[in-house]
Amino acid sequence: MKNINVRVDLSEDNDLLQRHRTWWTPNQKQCEIWVGSALAFNTLQTCEKDSAFIAIRLSDIDESAKLNAKYRNKSNPTNVLAFPFLTQDWPEEGSGAPLGDLALCPEIIKNEALIQNKTEENHWAHLIIHGTLHLCGYDHDHSKNRKIMEEIETDALKSLGIANPYLLV
Repeated sequence: MKNINVRVDLSEDNDLLQRHRTWWTPNQKQCEIWVGSALAFNTLQTCEKDSAFIAIRLSDIDESAKLNAKYRNKSNPTNVLAFPFLTQDWPEEGSGAPLGDLALCPEIIKNEALIQNKTEENHWAHLIIHGTLHLCGYDHDHSKNRKIMEEIETDALKSLGIANPYLLV
């Protein structure tokens, strides 16, 4: 297992800040731990640096739906969207390779956690690990790729003491 220095920039949609929230959201340190866990189990050649940078944005349902429509041609909001920043011209060692951006919707994550009988914190961990793996180049469009990605997710979660989320659904 690799040890990677991770930096996360966590920002929140202004509308979310204005409304009374009934959902739990992670802090920056928690996000960095989860991203680091995903990167520690990454076996693709897309991230071989010893440090990485990811921007995470918390979006409301409307913004999530707009992003999903614009970038995935799907009209509904979603739990996590990944926008990779993959290039051959990585920054020099120590400056933190920018992996990309994640957009997460706390309202959807809370509802999914309730439906799937998971804690919000564990579901957040899973989705940030899942999104980070997308930033590294993993996908789950085909059964072979899905199996590989799910195994990495469950290994990363297990390293954090979190049960396999695919067995809980």
